[in-house]
Amino acid sequence: MASRLAEAPPLCYNVDRQGGHAVPRNAAVMRQWKILRELDAKHHGMTVDQLVEATRDEDFDRAVSRRTLFRDIGTLTAVGFPLTTESRDGHTYYMLNRAPFSRLAQTGFSFSELCALYLSRRVVESLTGLPFQTALKDAFAKFELVISDGMRRFIEQLPLVVSAKPTGGKVPRNPRVQEIGDELVQAAMHHRVVDMLYHSASHRRKKRYVVHPLRIVYAQGAFYLYAFVPEYGQIRTFATQRVRTLTVREETFVRPATISDDPFGASLGAGHGQPVHVVVRFDPEIADYVRERVYHASQRTEVQRDGSLRVELDVCNDAWLRSWILGFGHLVQVIAPPALAQDVVMELRRAKSQYGESAAYEDATVSPAFFDLSTQGRLPFNR
Repeated sequence: MASRLAEAPPLCYNVDRQGGHAVPRNAAVMRQWKILRELDAKHHGMTVDQLVEATRDEDFDRAVSRRTLFRDIGTLTAVGFPLTTESRDGHTYYMLNRAPFSRLAQTGFSFSELCALYLSRRVVESLTGLPFQTALKDAFAKFELVISDGMRRFIEQLPLVVSAKPTGGKVPRNPRVQEIGDELVQAAMHHRVVDMLYHSASHRRKKRYVVHPLRIVYAQGAFYLYAFVPEYGQIRTFATQRVRTLTVREETFVRPATISDDPFGASLGAGHGQPVHVVVRFDPEIADYVRERVYHASQRTEVQRDGSLRVELDVCNDAWLRSWILGFGHLVQVIAPPALAQDVVMELRRAKSQYGESAAYEDATVSPAFFDLSTQGRLPFNR
């Protein structure tokens, strides 16, 4: 017969002990999260010995002690996770009681999947400006109704262990920008023509456009409108934060049947256009760093005899590509196409002109980190 585990006193710990060695608190949090996932997957329960094996640190081929597992179970019970025990065949099996989450379970999600979804809310909520924002908050609020404060606090410890940092510089969104984003999404969903006044950063002027909104895409920390412009007979991209005024007309349009599912697929950023074959060479000093990463689906790499890395891409020759190349400074060389190489050379000359030919700098005024790439993640710039 299953029985509810006795409530253990809340445990406050900064380190976890394994074999007499101190293990960072983060390791304990991740191990306890794994215990929950294992119990959620095993409906018939698991013994302590099975949990010890399931939480083994494969990198170091090291397992925690039974005593540590009992303490983990006590911690999870103390914060409110409904763990129960059942005796079978002379063994005690630990199980996760799903009854308190039965309503949520009807969605088909497992408890650990729901926890993961709840945990991801910080990432999801970063997509501000969408009409789904309120719905997301309501969904998370419903989840909070069936978990205790202790369980919520435990789940929220995980960002201390696993986190993410957005790149590209997030664009702040004021209420008006969010309202415009909402209207654009609604217009795209209902195929409504939009009349908008747009400020072009490149031309430094405002212009009125009549567009057919096709999709809103989140990229590089901002939302972009991917829309067909009848005046030019082509699809263009607009940064939603630069839309000054917007009117959704009653008039509708026919959405193209061949529109791409990935409008920025040929770009390294939020651009679109015909891809060109790009070949770049990275110095041996940075080769391993680049080879470990996939910057585009078309990417192909080849290590050269001198340790350098040859990278080939089929992408748009746009500002996003040039920014990516320039971010590696002197450690990269454009081999092809010639037009891209010339663009990079011109940009470097412009950058040099900002400092003047006769500018002199004391060595002490230049950060050693600029020269010691090991302190910059093997990159000369914050990239």
